[in-house]
Amino acid sequence: MRIEAWSIEGFGALKDYEIPSLPSNITVFLGPNEAGKSTLLDFIRIMLFDRKGKDDDRTPVPDGRYGGTIEISSSEDERLVIRRSFNPKAAARFSGANDEDRT
Repeated sequence: MRIEAWSIEGFGALKDYEIPSLPSNITVFLGPNEAGKSTLLDFIRIMLFDRKGKDDDRTPVPDGRYGGTIEISSSEDERLVIRRSFNPKAAARFSGANDEDRT
């Protein structure tokens, strides 16, 4: 499995943060203190596993929608998009490359 892209509508200090395509050889995220590295890790963890990290509350900055999408691919190059709104009553939505739901 490989993370291909993500779009964060609102998650902690990250708002309207989109990476439309990651290079295939990226292995490290580098940034100064308070750049959002741990927040990004928590976002990815929750998107993939529905588990929170050490900080239970990543309420978005004011005016941010709480959620986002992440696109992953399998070793067979099958693409899957995961959408979460982080609403306790809403389940994650999964769709394939042609946008068919796989809930």
